[in-house]
Amino acid sequence: MTKKLFSSLTVFVVATALFLTVTSDGSVGGMVYAVNGLDKANARAEERMMKTRQRMASPSAGLQRSCESREDTIVSRMSQLVRLSENMLSVFDKHLARVQNYYLTVVVPAGSTVANYDDLVADTAAKKAVVQTALANAQADVDDFSCTTGDPIAHLATFRTDMQTVKTALKEYRSSIKNLIVAVRTAAEALETPTPTPTATPTL
Repeated sequence: MTKKLFSSLTVFVVATALFLTVTSDGSVGGMVYAVNGLDKANARAEERMMKTRQRMASPSAGLQRSCESREDTIVSRMSQLVRLSENMLSVFDKHLARVQNYYLTVVVPAGSTVANYDDLVADTAAKKAVVQTALANAQADVDDFSCTTGDPIAHLATFRTDMQTVKTALKEYRSSIKNLIVAVRTAAEALETPTPTPTATPTL
């Protein structure tokens, strides 16, 4: 049983190594790469949309036609950012499911528990709900965008703000999962530490 537990612990640590590598700035390895990827995609898409907004804001007789000719491209870029964020959410969900499964099928049966496990899990659920709400708002921006109705420039500005909210919410969700992983890993490592055997006091 002990050998099986140690083997499971090793698999767990290796599987979460990139995900849980804490760097000097307190970030978390694998999830940081995911969020950084979203940051870079956001920056590229925002730069392109900023140029589009500038062109649209420039007074010209063909402003309406200019917007309409770029509408499909604008909507495509907006949709791409939302999809990327949804993929990040899915990656985080998979990490969360793995650590929960490991805790319930390996750590608990071996006799170790995390005192505030339910609170930590509840926090991840709350943080995920915030991400989902933010993503729904961003998707609504995509669905409602039009060059023929409303103010497309203001609409793009709203979308940018909503995507910043998505990014922040993803980082908070990532941090919440990290807290759970640290707690579960600590409980698992406690099982690996042997209990010292008392020795008899020598007599003279």
